[in-house]
Amino acid sequence: MANEDVETKISREILADARNKAERAMKAAQREADAIIQRARDEAKQIEQDILAAARRRANSRAKVIQATADPERRRLELNEREKVIKSIANEAKARLLRRDGGEYGKNLVALAAEAAESLGGGQIVAYLAQQDVDKFRATLPDQVRAALKAGGMEARISVQPAKEPLEGGVILETADGARRVDNSIEAGLRRLYPEVRRRIAEILYK
Repeated sequence: MANEDVETKISREILADARNKAERAMKAAQREADAIIQRARDEAKQIEQDILAAARRRANSRAKVIQATADPERRRLELNEREKVIKSIANEAKARLLRRDGGEYGKNLVALAAEAAESLGGGQIVAYLAQQDVDKFRATLPDQVRAALKAGGMEARISVQPAKEPLEGGVILETADGARRVDNSIEAGLRRLYPEVRRRIAEILYK
């Protein structure tokens, strides 16, 4: 009887220790997933601030030229110049998001893939990357995305393939049967956001 009590106590302690370790591991994974997403958001915010500051300087410089033009022509030129400035900001934002010379691109790629995989509900998923990203991220992206999803209680099996269509950066995810698809490429994201970004830039530069 004494031996059974000792064995029961040891078993309980082992199980308790295992549960504690599992809980710590889950919390650590959740913190890491949150940190990845937050870093991506912080980077995007910094890019926006830097680009807008440069755009203000360009806008002010162009405005001085426009002011010297006759009134009827002035309005047309002003609108054209504003559109050029706005498009240049969007193009600059795109170029910075596509830069691969630092570690931020990889972090953003994981965040974009995790967001898309969550939208698809997990399961078996194919991640399509730009050709230049396939070799670099094929081995690491699936595990990083799985860890981010697992922290939220979702499971996914991810394979990486070259994109079927021209893709500059970011990721396109599809379910294995091709029934559902989420386009989280850099270019698609900017296209979706452009109307709102254009409005915000115009308000900041020309209010």
